[in-house]
Order: sequence, then structure tokens, then C-alpha cells
Amino acid sequence: MPMADQGTTRPLRISVGIPTMNNEDSIERMLRQLDEQTRPPDRVIVVDNSTDATPDIVTEVGDDVEFEVDLYEQSDRGRGVGAARADIYDRFDEDVLACLDTEHAVDADWLEIHEEFHQSNPGYGILSNSGHPGFDGPVDDPLQSHFFGQSNCSLKREALDATGGWDPWMQRGEDWDLRIRLWTAGVKSWAKHEIAATPFGQDLASNTMTWFRKKVYHDPSSVTYLRKYGPWYLRFYPLHVAADLLSLVAVVSLAVVPFGLLVAPLSLVFLLGLPLASAAAFTYYKGPRKRSSLLPRRGELSSFLVFFALGLSVLQNLKRVGGDETWNYQGFDEAVRR
Repeated sequence: MPMADQGTTRPLRISVGIPTMNNEDSIERMLRQLDEQTRPPDRVIVVDNSTDATPDIVTEVGDDVEFEVDLYEQSDRGRGVGAARADIYDRFDEDVLACLDTEHAVDADWLEIHEEFHQSNPGYGILSNSGHPGFDGPVDDPLQSHFFGQSNCSLKREALDATGGWDPWMQRGEDWDLRIRLWTAGVKSWAKHEIAATPFGQDLASNTMTWFRKKVYHDPSSVTYLRKYGPWYLRFYPLHVAADLLSLVAVVSLAVVPFGLLVAPLSLVFLLGLPLASAAAFTYYKGPRKRSSLLPRRGELSSFLVFFALGLSVLQNLKRVGGDETWNYQGFDEAVRR
């Protein structure tokens, strides 16, 4: 726990913001576990864009819990999860907004830990989950995922107001975009492994395919961030751009394998070797490199498949070049980060 900030005894009001889209299998468990918290939320804000029974379940459970559950239909401003979270921000008027995905389970003292942290450390705008066991400390590098792990975190109102909240035009990847603007706005982050969340019983195969589909059809590639931030983004995160380009080359190489087999069989060494070697290097970078190991763990094998999705995402995003987005730049200060 940081000692530099003098805490406050003023009671904090905490909302939990939940964007939903066809989450009928998990939304009730989410709301029930919030009702079992040692420190329940003051309010839950649900912004829904479902075609299944999700809103009916939210309404039914909302009548059966002690805290206020406000259900809103997602607006038509922007698209995807970014638009839903922007709608949540517009309706948020408490001191702290906690974020938790509907597929995640947390301990009963999850929200109590968030409250105690923000009470004791008003100088920190973010409390995020750390994926590193035993980690409890400040995070200064925005390239570290636990600077702002949106699926399990809390943000002070001042931090969100400094950035204007989420960009509604980020269909996905809205967390990375907000992380950039939180950092450039000077918001301080602290991460704790103590608030770790676990998925609601999804198997690896299901997670891998879901991750792959989202990456292909929804996730923004570096193309989106280059469109928004221009050359600054290339300087800020060149590895993202390089990985996307390498993946695009790998996808093209695989696509021409049948042609190469007909005209130049020896070209298969390159057409297959380059994509496979690149995917293996990407998998190593995402997991084993962090442990000084050569072998990936079971849960890291999905990175091999996701590598090829990066190139497909580039192609998907190139289709949207020249769109009518009105980006949210609030909090971004290029001059101080050059």
C-alpha cells in the first residue's frame, strides 16, 4: 500500500459499470456475486445491446438485490463496447467506477478492497488487477497490461473526467485507447493481485475460438490507432505496428501456398516457414519470454492462432479507413510525450 498519499475519511460512493450484449448465461451470476459482497455497490449501471434474455434477467435480479440496478439500452452513438462504456460514463455520478466483465468471478471482499484503497490513496486514479502473483505496487509503464486492466479495475471520477471517458468509436480495444489517454493525462495507477478474477468455467478451446473471432471481426489493429494518433503511435508502440505487418505478410504467404505449390514447390519453404516461425516467435513473446522459458503454457497456445488473426484484423480495419468517426482525444497530450 503506498504511503505518500494522506487518506480521506469521507465516504465514497461506488458504481459498477457493466456493458452487456447477449450475456444471458452469465449476467445473473455477475449480479448475484455483487449482492454477496462485504461492501455492496451503491449502484450498478448496465448498458445493454442484447437480442437475448439479458435485459429481462437484469430487471428480474435487480428487483431482488439490495442495491440499485439501472438498466439502459445502448445508444446509437459510436459502435460496440466503446459506445456502451461511453454510455456508462455519461450516467456515472458516483466517486468511483468499478469495471468487471460479466464472465468473471471475484472474492466477496473485492469491492471492499477497492474502497479501502481509494480511501487511503486519493492520489491514485486507477486500481487495477495484476496478473503477477503477490504483486502490489505502482505501475508507471502503460505498456504493462496491469496499468489499466479494464476487465477488473476501478477508476476515480477525476481520472475519467480528465479523459472524457471511453471513445464511443472504439468497437473493441477501447481499453487500450483509454489506457493511452489516462497515461498521457498523468493519472497514477496501482495494481494488486489480491483482486484477481477467474472466468466462469469456459474451456480453453472455447476461449481460443472466441478470442480469434473477436480479433478478426471486431478488434482494432494498429491501423485504428495510427488513424487516430498518427505518427505518435508508431513512436509510442512500434512493436504493435511491426507485429501487425508481420502477421499480414504471414497471412498473404499462406494464401498463396496453393499457387506456389503449382509453380515453384521450393517456395513452400518460405511460404510456410515464415508464417510458422513468425507465429512461434509471437507466442514466445506473449508468454515464455516473461518466464525465461522456451515452452508455452497451455493457456498461452492460443497466441499462435491469434497471431494470424492480427493480419486479418489489419485487412478488416483497412476497410474502415476514411470513416466518419469523431475521436475522443481528451486527456491526450502529444507534446509532453514526444
